[in-house]
Amino acid sequence: MLEPPLLLLRGLRVPLRLKVGTLLVLALVLLSAAFLGADRKAFLPGTTSDGHHVFEESCRSCHDPFRGVAAARCASCHPPDRGPDTHTAALFDDPRWAATLARLDARECVSCHAEHRRADGGVTVDPGFCFPCHDDVPAKRASHASFAPTSCGRAGCHNYHDNSALNVAFLTRHAAEPDRLAAPVTLERTMPSPQPAPDVRFPPGEPHDPELVARWRASAHAGAGVGCPECHDPQQRGFRRTPSDEPCARCHTYEDRTFRSGKHGVRRAADLSDLTPRAARLPMREAAPSHLRCSTCHDAHSVDTRRAAVEACLSCHDDAHSRAYLESPHGRAWRNGPATARPAADAVTCATCHLPRIETQDEGKRRVAVDHRNTLTLRPPDRMAKRVCMGCHGLPLALASLLDERLVETNFKGRPARTAEAVDMARALAEEASAHNGGTR
Repeated sequence: MLEPPLLLLRGLRVPLRLKVGTLLVLALVLLSAAFLGADRKAFLPGTTSDGHHVFEESCRSCHDPFRGVAAARCASCHPPDRGPDTHTAALFDDPRWAATLARLDARECVSCHAEHRRADGGVTVDPGFCFPCHDDVPAKRASHASFAPTSCGRAGCHNYHDNSALNVAFLTRHAAEPDRLAAPVTLERTMPSPQPAPDVRFPPGEPHDPELVARWRASAHAGAGVGCPECHDPQQRGFRRTPSDEPCARCHTYEDRTFRSGKHGVRRAADLSDLTPRAARLPMREAAPSHLRCSTCHDAHSVDTRRAAVEACLSCHDDAHSRAYLESPHGRAWRNGPATARPAADAVTCATCHLPRIETQDEGKRRVAVDHRNTLTLRPPDRMAKRVCMGCHGLPLALASLLDERLVETNFKGRPARTAEAVDMARALAEEASAHNGGTR
């Protein structure tokens, strides 16, 4: 029987320093083996954020060895967060900012988003972080005179990276909008021109299910001329009964790219195994699928987007917001709509808000595609208000609803408890300016 190294050393008459040295070497070997392994969770200095925990064993996805985390690394995964950034790094090149940057370096993401300190929304900086730079605001704006310096980061009035949905001009322009717009804006997905369905081609002796073939014949894949070999034998190397997602990505490049940028697919982007629902921090159903891939949500033969837009989501998610969907106003509109393979244009599904349709350019042509970055519109609330809710609702109701935690939990069943203060303040400023200018704007 092999004894532990420490017991072996205890029985030997060797110098103490040699024993200590041997133990240090053994410890170094064990640590090196763990560090070089695939799973490095043992080295985590603290709890990772809700956004990063799904690939926390992949340290190098964020860290450069012995250099920390550079802002460029963050931006490589979060470019939409910093798109129209009002606090670009170039803004702080002026030497007059030197003293302020010494207290809080606004050019580096980790100044406000320090990882391994689990925090709501991923913001770990002191809630009064705006005040060192904007300490003149209470004196310049009477409306802000009574506000505490710590209220900036929690008020829901400002978005550090993109204030396009919260600046005074935008708020004023939309402040008088009704709860429900008269003509909701919906984007219809771009579909290829119908083509005759190709012949069903199976290798000799390969069994096939006639019902499955019938579903495929009525699908968008058949209408686009996509037959069995395109998915089951794309490289002509032999028939694969269960293809990988590679054939999907070849045709659906935008969806694949954005899927890898959301929490559902970020592990794949980091060359890790696909996400499993059991690894989630949100409550998941016991019968949830074992892993996430294209076919988890999409039946490749029927291409039933109605199922992918709601039923696939609810087969995994078991939190209060998800459970409340079917009985919410949005859910009732979906349930009462036609039970077709594609949801009705005015149906508000899980995908409507969390995987919204956007206009993009594909080989120079306009295309309406589904953005699969499932976390993009979650935070901050003004992002979802502008990108999603304002297609059907006025800004006052949209923003107030998203800022009401109780209403979010019930999936917007009812009305918000309060109005959105940012809209109220913008409206008051507009009325004050109108009175000052003699009633004209």
